[in-house]
Amino acid sequence: MSFKTTFWGGLLAYLVGKIVYSIIFLIIIIAIIGGIFSSLSEDKDQVSISEPVFLKLHLQGNIAERKNNNPIQTIIAGDQNTAPSLEEIKEGLTYAKQDPLVKGVLLDFSGLSSGIANIEELRNELINFKKSGKKVYSYSNGYSQSEYFLASCADSIWLNPQGGIEFKGLSMKYLFFKNLLAKLGVKPEIFRQGKYKSAIEPFELDSMSAASEEQSSVLIHSIWNDVLTKISKSRKSNIAALNHIADSLVLLNAHQALENHLIDGIYYRDQVEAQIVKASSKKQPLVAFSAYLKTKTPIELENSENKKSGIAVLYAEGEIVDGKGGKEQIGDVTFMSELKKIREDSSIKALVIRINSPGGSAQASENILREIELIKKIKPVVISMGNVAASGGYYIACKSDAIVAQPNTITGSIGVFGMMFNMRELFEDKIGVTFDGVQTNKHSDFPAINREISAKEKEIIQKEIALVYGVFKERVAKGRNITIEMADSLGRGRVWSGIDAKRIGLVDALGGLDDAIAIAAQKAKLKNYEIKSFPKQEFNLAEAVKDISSLEIQKTISESAELKTHYSAIMNLLRQMQSMKGIQTRLPGEIIIE
Repeated sequence: MSFKTTFWGGLLAYLVGKIVYSIIFLIIIIAIIGGIFSSLSEDKDQVSISEPVFLKLHLQGNIAERKNNNPIQTIIAGDQNTAPSLEEIKEGLTYAKQDPLVKGVLLDFSGLSSGIANIEELRNELINFKKSGKKVYSYSNGYSQSEYFLASCADSIWLNPQGGIEFKGLSMKYLFFKNLLAKLGVKPEIFRQGKYKSAIEPFELDSMSAASEEQSSVLIHSIWNDVLTKISKSRKSNIAALNHIADSLVLLNAHQALENHLIDGIYYRDQVEAQIVKASSKKQPLVAFSAYLKTKTPIELENSENKKSGIAVLYAEGEIVDGKGGKEQIGDVTFMSELKKIREDSSIKALVIRINSPGGSAQASENILREIELIKKIKPVVISMGNVAASGGYYIACKSDAIVAQPNTITGSIGVFGMMFNMRELFEDKIGVTFDGVQTNKHSDFPAINREISAKEKEIIQKEIALVYGVFKERVAKGRNITIEMADSLGRGRVWSGIDAKRIGLVDALGGLDDAIAIAAQKAKLKNYEIKSFPKQEFNLAEAVKDISSLEIQKTISESAELKTHYSAIMNLLRQMQSMKGIQTRLPGEIIIE
C-alpha cells in the first residue's frame, strides 16, 4: 500500500469520524433542547386556585440562595428532587401571606441538607408567615437534627409511626492529609499569620491544634445554644431537658418523641392529608408550593406603585479567586465588573451584598474591597452574611456601612497564610522523574516544586505574609472604627459565630437578607423601591451540557451515605488547592458541622 493511499484513507477515516461525532452530538443537543421545551411547556404543574388551600412545601437536598436557571439540571434531578431556592420560598411566602385563599403551609421533609444559617433564615420567614394568622404544619418520615430545628417553628409537628428524630448535639470535623502527603513524598511548606489560622493544619498535622480545638469548641457551642434556645421557645420546652435528650444517645422513635413533647402527633402521610382535608372541609386542599409559585411573577410581589429607585442585591458565592473565576467562585475581575455596573447605575440607590464565601485570594479580596469603597462614596453598601462569610469573605465586607449576619453564620477568620509543596521525593523516589536545568540567578527557579526552599526564601515569604496580615488588620480597624490592636485581638485567624461576632463588634445586627435590605433602604432614605438582583442569571447551554456528567456523579455519590458526608468536603478542598495562587485569606478547608 502506498503512502498516498494510506494518507487519503486516514484522512477519510478522520473526516467520517468527525462527521459521525458531530451528528451524534447534534442529536444529543436536539434531545436536550426538546426535553427543555417539553418540560417548560408541560402544564401538569399548573394550578388554578379558586377555593382555600394549604401549600405543600417539599424540602429535600440543599436550599440554594437563588433560583436554578439550568433546566437541564432540573430535568435530570427531577422536580420532585429539587427544593425551591431560598429566594423562591421567600417570594412564595410573601405572596401567600397576602393571599386569602392560602390558609397555611405543610412542610414535607425528605432529606433536607443545607447550611444552618440558611435554615434559620427560612425558619424566620415561616415565623413571620405565621404572624399573618396562617398555619404552618410539618411532616416527615424521620427528622434529621437540622430538619427538626426548622420544623420546630410549626404549629404542629407530625411524624410517621415508624420514624424517628435525630437529636444528638453538634460536632465539627476537619479532614487531615499529613499522612497521605508523607506517603506520597510531598512536603508542605507552611507560612501563616494568626494563632488561630488553621486553614493549613490539614496539610501539616494529623489532628487539631490546641488553638483550633479551642475556637471550634466555642463556635459549635455558640451555634448549639442558639438552636436549643429557639427550639425551647417554639416548643415551650426546657433547654436542660433538650440537652438531656441529646446526651442520651438515642434515635427517638415516634412514641418517645411524642412522650418528650418534641412532636404533636403520629400519622402516616395519608392521615396527615386527611387531617388537613378535615380542617379545610375540602376534598383536595393541598397544592404543591412549586406549582403555586409558577402562577405568580415577581412583579405581582411588588407594590402597585410605579417604582423608579432600586436596591441592588449582589450575590457573592464561592471562594474568592483572581481573574474571571468559574462556577462557585468569586472571580475579582467578574465581580468588580458587576460592582462597577451598580456604581454607575443612577437608578440604584443602595447595594446589599449577600456573601456566602470562605474567602480565598488576598489580592482578589483587596481588589473587590477597593471597588466597594468606590460605591460607598455614592450610595450605601450593606452586607448580608449567609452560611459563611469568613476570612476573605469578611475582608470584602469589613468597610461596608453595615454588616448583618445570622446568629449561626460562620464569620471572622481574620488571618493570612501561604503554602507551597516540595514534591522532589514524589517525583524522584516514587515515580522516577528527575529534574535538571540552568538559571541566570540564585533564585531564578523560585518557586520550585522539586526542591526545599531556602532559609532566605522562607524569610521573604514570611515577611510578605506579615505585611498582608497587617493590611488586613488595617482594613478591619478602619472599617469597624476600632484600633489595629483590637482588630488583631479579634483576628489572628479566629472563627466566630454570627452571635459572637455581634457581641464583639465584627457585625452590626443579627438577621437575614430582608433585614439587610431594610437597613439599606433606611440609609438611602427610600420608602418605595424595587429589588434588582445581580449578577443577571442567563442560561448558557454549553455550560449546562458540561454539568451533565457532574450531575450523574453527584447522583451516584448521593446513594452512599458515607460518600455523601465527605465527598463535597474532599472535592472542595482539592479544588481549592488547585486555585490557590499567592497569599490566601480563607477558612480551613471544608468545615463539616453535623
